[in-house]
Amino acid sequence: MKEKEKKELLASLYSDYRAYAEPSLIFVLKYADNTKYNTFKYHLDGASYTYNIALNNDFTGGGLDYRMGNRYFGEEKEFHVPHNRTGWAVIQPNRPLHVHRGVPLESGTRYAMINIIETNDAGSKGGPAWIMSS
Repeated sequence: MKEKEKKELLASLYSDYRAYAEPSLIFVLKYADNTKYNTFKYHLDGASYTYNIALNNDFTGGGLDYRMGNRYFGEEKEFHVPHNRTGWAVIQPNRPLHVHRGVPLESGTRYAMINIIETNDAGSKGGPAWIMSS
């Protein structure tokens, strides 16, 4: 990491910077192994960030799949997050390079609290300046 990048990262993490944020949508999502709401296609949530909080763990399968990077340049990576630790959250930006989907359950019912956040934070709208200029 270049010195300029380190300084920008540290300044954004530890300065007196404050951003305004408000929830644009909060709901409980129910996945069940025997319904059409068992999974979703890859998508973005349409705001700056999403908090996905696991509310239970008495199911098998499920979780979240992410597709990150740029497929046109052969840099796309896929990875799976089990997301079955009750009370734990997955927090993700909603940028074109961070699409995600719910993974089908094998058995049981999964509940998750979803909090979609909108913010005025310019950094959430495409990343730090050094990423955009390279």
